[in-house]
Amino acid sequence: MQDIKDGMVRTPLAPNSTMIDDPLRALRTVRFACRLGFTLDKTLEETLATTVVRDALAAKVSKERVLTELNGMLLGPDPARALEMLHSFSLLSTVFATPSSGVSLADASHSSLDASPAIAPWDATWTAAGMALVKRVAALSPQVLQGLLRSEGELSLSEAMPKEWTRLLYLTALLAPLKAYQLPGKKKPEPLVEYVLRVSLKGTVKDTSDAQLFLDCAQELRELATSAAGGGVGGGGEGGVAIKVQAGRCLRKVGERWRIALLLALVQAGDKEGAGGREEEVLQRFEALEKLVVDEWYLEGCWDMKPLLDGGKICQTLNLDKKKKEDGIKIGVITREMIDWQLSQAKPLHVTAAECEAWLLKVHNS
Repeated sequence: MQDIKDGMVRTPLAPNSTMIDDPLRALRTVRFACRLGFTLDKTLEETLATTVVRDALAAKVSKERVLTELNGMLLGPDPARALEMLHSFSLLSTVFATPSSGVSLADASHSSLDASPAIAPWDATWTAAGMALVKRVAALSPQVLQGLLRSEGELSLSEAMPKEWTRLLYLTALLAPLKAYQLPGKKKPEPLVEYVLRVSLKGTVKDTSDAQLFLDCAQELRELATSAAGGGVGGGGEGGVAIKVQAGRCLRKVGERWRIALLLALVQAGDKEGAGGREEEVLQRFEALEKLVVDEWYLEGCWDMKPLLDGGKICQTLNLDKKKKEDGIKIGVITREMIDWQLSQAKPLHVTAAECEAWLLKVHNS
């Protein structure tokens, strides 16, 4: 009872034997401490940081049970503290295990890591880089969130976003440093992030695809924020239209959860460019992009947008025969062009079929 009053987590038996008996208790200890806001007994902390506990967790506990505890932490009241505790005990690289060989750099332009996967500091390097992003997520102020999420009032992240969105944001932020790396695959290279979620954690197909999607879209949004900051996007010029269409394509891929990718892009840009007092400049760039997307480009909801003309109408308008292979291919190309054209319009969700048909005749009836 005294430990409860003191807010202290302590094992009834010696911590070492308790953890070796069932190494999953190491993760449960962290989850309970974060859920209740408790601290850990010093001897328990020292035990959790030992190689013996890490090795036992990797060898004796199924990946499915590890994932259940991890999701409990990420859906709990303090996911950032939970990840920080795992990091302080060197447990992150056990939970998110990467292969000891075969990892290569897929995209050097987007790697911020100095260590190679084949060299000893790799685990410490990538987890430290991931935790730097996690801490930036946790530090997002209610004012920043109100601007980028358009929340009603100044709310914390857990109040402003659904818990599941928050879980995905922290998960992708932690794994972001691994985005530039890959493994050999049967037909094509496998992204390292995908491997960690699919193999190391036995995660769901949806989590695996979502993490890769958010990381890809965050990269696109960083590039878009930089391009939009260059000016000339609001006047309808070719450059501005191209950026708008690119933004629309990005939003259509990620859907209504695009603001998860926006926050991820912000913390990544802040981590890379925020030194020397440039944090405010970076934030203003992303606030400006959010306003362009919603208030000037009217792209909110574009993920639900369907082609205004179906294949039959395209055939009728252009006198095509969809049974012919070459015409079938042409219909697919035109449909993709049509979506881009709709995205390029002043108010994409309010374009009419008649306007679309006029565009189709002008561009393709030759």
